Amino acid sequence: VVLASKSHAQRALTILNGLESPSPTLMSAVSIALVISGQHDAGRQIMGRIHTIAKKQKLCERQLLKSGNSSAMEVLPNLHRSVLKICAGDGNVTAALNFVQDIQTLSNELYKSSKETCVVDVPLVPNITDPAFSTQIDPIPFTRKPPTKRIRMRGEDWKLFLITASKQGDWRLCINTLQFLRPFVKATNPRKQNSNNGSFLAEKYRRLARSLTAAILCFEMRGQYGWAVRAMDDWMKWSSRRPPKEAVLATIRILVSHGQGADVLSLVQHVLSIPPSLSNKGENTKLTYEEIIYFGGITHLHQNGLYEDADELYLTAIGDGKLPFNAVSKVAGRYTLDLHGMNIAVAQCAVRLAFTQDMLSSTDEGGSSDLIIVTGRGLNSYYQMRPVIRPEIQRMLTEEFYPPLTTASVPGNLGALKVPAEDIEAWVTHQKREKGVRMLALADVIKNLSGKRLPVSIMKSVKGGSIGETEDGDPQTTTSSV
Repeated sequence: VVLASKSHAQRALTILNGLESPSPTLMSAVSIALVISGQHDAGRQIMGRIHTIAKKQKLCERQLLKSGNSSAMEVLPNLHRSVLKICAGDGNVTAALNFVQDIQTLSNELYKSSKETCVVDVPLVPNITDPAFSTQIDPIPFTRKPPTKRIRMRGEDWKLFLITASKQGDWRLCINTLQFLRPFVKATNPRKQNSNNGSFLAEKYRRLARSLTAAILCFEMRGQYGWAVRAMDDWMKWSSRRPPKEAVLATIRILVSHGQGADVLSLVQHVLSIPPSLSNKGENTKLTYEEIIYFGGITHLHQNGLYEDADELYLTAIGDGKLPFNAVSKVAGRYTLDLHGMNIAVAQCAVRLAFTQDMLSSTDEGGSSDLIIVTGRGLNSYYQMRPVIRPEIQRMLTEEFYPPLTTASVPGNLGALKVPAEDIEAWVTHQKREKGVRMLALADVIKNLSGKRLPVSIMKSVKGGSIGETEDGDPQTTTSSV
């Protein structure tokens, strides 16, 4: 197929070269065919010929309008977008750079020529039949006004170029290209919308947001977590909109792979502090934007062993009312923890939270009671009737808790586990004993500090004080000012 397309493109090029003055539309079609077949240099040459025609036509626009010929300015935007789209699909950053350079050069030349004086050799008085009037009239100069629509790289074009750089893994080029997207992203800011253009700006932002995702994926591939966070902060500052969830989750993956759990919490808080807009609505997903971010953040933190950060993010989600915590409801003398609607990571966070927050240690009222953990029967899992959460919770209670917590199936309910009250009470007692041991150890450390070292350590923390010693070796404090 590739060889056939190359041969067809070569035939089209031969026919085009045989024409005396081909139209810009025909030249554009041949140029696109050459680029599709991988002949980027030949396609670039044809595009250069159209650029030359466009510069001549722009200088003599009145004559062009009078003649009724097709304008190269009309076909160039589609041509530029098409060749950049082809480069993005192939990941050919070298060809894309050449095309962008040509487009930028043409844009600058057209902008400069729009301010200069244009010479038109068209008679000002047409249809004069009197022989006394010669049709050879001196050229008439006039000054052009700057065009309202310029041939230039637009937001969609820069997006395609950034996708090309991302596929090539050129993270430095992604950083630079994001700055060219800045004015286009700012133009979609909700502050600039009214009752008429709200949907238009939201759709425009949605199209441009793909470029941020491409850049973050490139940063993830190259391990540039610092630039990923910087790009996210800049994007939210420019747009005042929530970034696409794919970009947020990719940034979370980069951060957790480098052990930056605290930065994940800050990122999620920053993203969700931005109010939702039209660009975040209307997506055909069962979960909301907030649920996707929380679920994704907790899952990636958990998978990388950052359990404390995962638990803290889960607590934040509960506080915001975005994730469920149907736990510690006492029915018929038993505590019940419902894990329906959770994945493995979130379910384990819920179990840890139930134990570590002393929710099950109310031994003052007749001692501990059994805990029923509702895991479900796996009807909604990837493999139906094969539970996923149940075995993971059993493994967690046995391997990650000391003393281990045993579980047993609830008679008549295959989707629930029972943790006996004796195991819970033994675990709570052990935790209290360990806490007391730690407090005693801390007290011993403080007690073992010498009479000199403890006052010196305390006084060093006082701002503005300088520590010295007397002749007897006792600590002495002097202050320069009070």
